[in-house]
Amino acid sequence: YNVFVFGDMARTNADAEGRVAVGGNASFTNFSVNDKGVSASPRVAALVVGGSLYFQNGQVNHGDAVVGGSA
Repeated sequence: YNVFVFGDMARTNADAEGRVAVGGNASFTNFSVNDKGVSASPRVAALVVGGSLYFQNGQVNHGDAVVGGSA
């Protein structure tokens, strides 16, 4: 993982070149995840959020998003 946060995370107008894991809630606006990642088979979790996810105007590349709360 490129980013590993135990609590909450909020980012705007940014990107993470690798996979992202957030233990709490995540709020992303204009945010891109796993830009430099490699497509894998089977698909991997590129974004993991333990709580709820708010995601506006962004994308998860080369993988899936797994959310424990609401999305």
